[in-house]
Amino acid sequence: MRLAEKGKKDFAIVIFDVHNEYGGLAVPNKFQDQIEKLKMYGLEPKGFEDDLLIFDWEENRIKLKDEFDPERLLFLYSVRELRFALILKEIIGEAGKLPLNELLVRLEVSDLHHQTKQALITRIRALKESGLFDKNAPEFASVLEPGKVTLIRLANAPLGDYGVRFVVADILRDIFTTAKSRKLGFNVLVVVDEAHLFAPKKGKIDAVRDVIERVSREGRKYGVWLILATQSPRDLSDTVVINCSSMLALKMLRKDIGEFAKIFDIPKEIANILVDLPPGRGYLKAPSLTLPILLEVRPRMSSEVKGTPKEIAEIEKKVKEIAKKTKKYLQDKLKRELTIEPKVIKEETAPPETKIEILKEPVPQPGKLEKEEIVSKSIEVLEEKPVSAPKVETEKPVVKTETKKVEKKKVKEKLKKQEVISEEVFEEILDFVTSYGVGARVLLNSLISQGYMNIKEAMVLVDERIIDTLILMGIIERRGRILVLSLDKYLQRMLGRKLNRKEYELYKEFLVKSLRE
Repeated sequence: MRLAEKGKKDFAIVIFDVHNEYGGLAVPNKFQDQIEKLKMYGLEPKGFEDDLLIFDWEENRIKLKDEFDPERLLFLYSVRELRFALILKEIIGEAGKLPLNELLVRLEVSDLHHQTKQALITRIRALKESGLFDKNAPEFASVLEPGKVTLIRLANAPLGDYGVRFVVADILRDIFTTAKSRKLGFNVLVVVDEAHLFAPKKGKIDAVRDVIERVSREGRKYGVWLILATQSPRDLSDTVVINCSSMLALKMLRKDIGEFAKIFDIPKEIANILVDLPPGRGYLKAPSLTLPILLEVRPRMSSEVKGTPKEIAEIEKKVKEIAKKTKKYLQDKLKRELTIEPKVIKEETAPPETKIEILKEPVPQPGKLEKEEIVSKSIEVLEEKPVSAPKVETEKPVVKTETKKVEKKKVKEKLKKQEVISEEVFEEILDFVTSYGVGARVLLNSLISQGYMNIKEAMVLVDERIIDTLILMGIIERRGRILVLSLDKYLQRMLGRKLNRKEYELYKEFLVKSLRE
């Protein structure tokens, strides 16, 4: 924040706040012991409300451009699924980029294999329904202003971990590309909290890590700087670590000391001091220093998000207020910079014939942004409704009509003829389980037998990313703190029709046997 103040014409700052821990920047430091230390530096407590732009999922949702090419969608696919990116490239064709609506239409009418088509449609539809994308959204780089800090709060993001990763990769790529084309006119400092989640050491291909590594290598010559914060330096990409010009190591666990000593090129005996150091003390390594030095970091002028529930609630209230102001500020800025407002009014007040012509293009009309927000919130409310597939099936036979009897008879005849179930229906599930090992296998088996599982129990078995992938695939659903099996919906998509109870049980039994092989 001090950097933004001192260099109002030179620096804009972007902070990716993974756990909503940076809201305290808006209010002055209220902790007396820290205030006393600040006086030693000739400083007073201070909040930076006037210098903050805040994006929050409730009050000021971040909107990204609804134009997609295969590279932009690459983060959705694992190494085993890179063929999907090639398929999308063929479908997009000479257009180069397509909005999600048009991409879905092209997928629907394509002659792809049924399972491949459904796998792609599932991912694209999940992005479309997330509410993250808008054709009229400005390029994110145009939002940045020198002297201001743009705080992007990522907790509770749509699509969970996938949504967070997409926002970080997309925004960082946009900033870097704009800076590289010399269109910014000022420097940008990007702060990435929990950096090991976005630039991990392990793994073959990771689109988010690739962007961060590229910026760490090339960003400085274009005026894009990175500050990466992590409590797990041993899990951070080697490429990123090598390209860090300055490093500050504070108190750490003994198991991280070996990695730290190697990076700082100091004896392990000296590095062990960090295990017992008080908060705020640590080693600094920088190009201007011959050797790493031991120093103390002064307290913040702004507040930390800690204290009593009341104090935390006050900070959160202030953050919401700033997010609302940011939304209005950016809307007014867009009106000043763009001249599309008269066109929008014409579309809204045009006669019916004109409206029919407008509907041929997927351009959102005024007022629909609010509807998108309501839809996204209603999706969150649905998580609290404990509806499961078996209940739906048992309620249907209550309606006793001649038509129902005829349908049941037809289904029974089909079941008698159906001796073998094709394994192709479960191709996506089985490939996924094979690639992620025993934990994913146990999780899926447990969900099939119980129908649901507490998310804490599930995370004992597998990493959170595996859970997010299963949700994105549509095999399970998250309802609050519970994971619910939605295999019936997945099968309906794969087969292109609804299953009755007996068919569903038969397919479920077949999947269990396949998982045990």
